Amino acid sequence: MAELPLAQDTLPPGLPQHVYEDHNRRRKATAIAYDLLTAHMGRMLPSDVERITARDMDVAADRAGVEHPGSDAARTLVRDLLRAYATAQLTEDTARTPEHGPQSGSELTRALVSLIEAIEQAVRK
Repeated sequence: MAELPLAQDTLPPGLPQHVYEDHNRRRKATAIAYDLLTAHMGRMLPSDVERITARDMDVAADRAGVEHPGSDAARTLVRDLLRAYATAQLTEDTARTPEHGPQSGSELTRALVSLIEAIEQAVRK
């Protein structure tokens, strides 16, 4: 997976601290969600999301090369990303069966990036 940039590398200086923290939290949550989704072969149901534990997220963070989610907000964001993906997957793809295999990594990346953009737009409203 391509490395997602840190806030300090993409955002202009002088913004309020919470803007940088939010960016980095979304970055970490995206990397963890992507790893968890990949570990589930690109197929995840909303019920699968509810069964993900803090330990599962920590293991995924290690595999993804990011720090463990250190707050409830970060863990909630991981679950929100996965839940949104799982829900979208169900509505778009109800006829698909597991024997068709996982989606490609680039498809998953595009889906997660689109999801983050949608969340950012919703937060701005």
